[in-house]
Amino acid sequence: MLYGSPCWYTALTNKKLVLKLTRIQRKLAIRICSAYRTISAEAAGVIVAIPPIELQASERKNRYSGVPKSIARGNLMHSWQQKWKGGTHGRWTYSLIPDLQVWTNRPFGEVDYFLSQALSGHDCFRRRGELEESCRRAESPNCQYCQAEDDVEHTLFICTRWQDARTAFLRKTGGIFSAENKVFKVFRVEKNHGIMPITQYDLSSKAKKWRIGDKKNVYIHMSNMSREDT
Repeated sequence: MLYGSPCWYTALTNKKLVLKLTRIQRKLAIRICSAYRTISAEAAGVIVAIPPIELQASERKNRYSGVPKSIARGNLMHSWQQKWKGGTHGRWTYSLIPDLQVWTNRPFGEVDYFLSQALSGHDCFRRRGELEESCRRAESPNCQYCQAEDDVEHTLFICTRWQDARTAFLRKTGGIFSAENKVFKVFRVEKNHGIMPITQYDLSSKAKKWRIGDKKNVYIHMSNMSREDT
């Protein structure tokens, strides 16, 4: 996507062209981290640690003009941080990953389907709002286990159904398991043994139960239709 960017960089003053490139980059980021398709471009880019395409083009143009690589990269990270801090999309992700420098320079901790859900707040959560499309399947916005309002924060930090997993995490990391301290502490745990079991166990279990519920709803719907026909 960046081939010849020092030549066409000036075209990025056209917002429509930037939007087209951002859409393409968003699809690539979703494929990389296996995120839900309703995730924003801003959040997807942060999760996979890929800066916005217009900032990468600017970096290439600066390096082509003779700016040292370290300075060009520093300017990019500064611009990305300011853009991320002042953005309006992906605010749950921002609450977990406010510092892009720390996140992008972490020594280990690859994201996958379940961790992407936890970091983005999209899928397997019933509260309406940002997740309008995923909630169409849910009859109620309440948690399947404790009947409180269900969202990503409730699932990871509050719901009593997953208390054992949180306790196991605390034994490995120490401290309080909360949205404010979760991500950066997690990636200081050797081989990421903390957050991965929690997200995989929590979200895979919820998804399995949700699929079973969907099948039951389809069966009930078909049964009602057959009764109406008779």
